[in-house]
Amino acid sequence: MIRFDKKKVLKIFPVIVLVLASFLAGGFLLNRGNDGGNDEGAAGVSTEKKEDYLEKTKIGKRVKVKGKDENGVLTDKDLVITVSEGFLTEKIGVIDQALTTKDGKLFVVVNFEIENENDERMVFNSISYVRLVDSKGKKYAPEFYNEPFLVEPHSVRDDQIGFLINEDEKEKVKLLVGEMTEGKGEEVKLNF
Repeated sequence: MIRFDKKKVLKIFPVIVLVLASFLAGGFLLNRGNDGGNDEGAAGVSTEKKEDYLEKTKIGKRVKVKGKDENGVLTDKDLVITVSEGFLTEKIGVIDQALTTKDGKLFVVVNFEIENENDERMVFNSISYVRLVDSKGKKYAPEFYNEPFLVEPHSVRDDQIGFLINEDEKEKVKLLVGEMTEGKGEEVKLNF
C-alpha cells in the first residue's frame, strides 16, 4: 500500500498547479492568432523563423484612435496603436499553412500594440485602422489580419497584419494608421 504524507503533498501541490497552469497558458498563447474563425480573409500572420526576414525596420510610431465598446459601438475613449516594427519576407505562416511569394512579390508584415488605458473593455479590429499606401497613392486594407478581439481595461495586446506587394515597391510603400472612416490617418514610413 502506498502512503502519502499529507504535509508533503500540500507543500508540492501549488508547484504542480503552477506547472500545469504554465503549460496550459503557454499552449494558449502559442495558438492565440488562430481563433478558428472561418472568414477566408482573416488570419493570424507569423513568420516561420527570424532568418526569413529579408529586411526589418523599427518604427515606434504611436497613434490615438477612438475605441469601440464590447458591442462595436464607437465611444469617445481612446485606444493607442503603437506601430512597433515592420519587415519584408518571402514566407509567412497563415493559420496552419506556410505561404511563399512568387517571383517579384514580397510580404510586408507589421507588428503593433494596442493599449487600452480605459476602465472598460474595448474591441479592436486592425483592418479598420491600417492601410498600406503604394507609390501611386492607392490605399490597401491588410490581406492578412486577425479577427476583432477584446483589449481588457488597462492592458496592452499585440497584433500583426500582412500585405502582399510588388518587390519594386518596397522602398515606396508607407502606412496610414488611424480612423479610416474618412480615408485619413497618420502617415507611418516603413523605411525598407
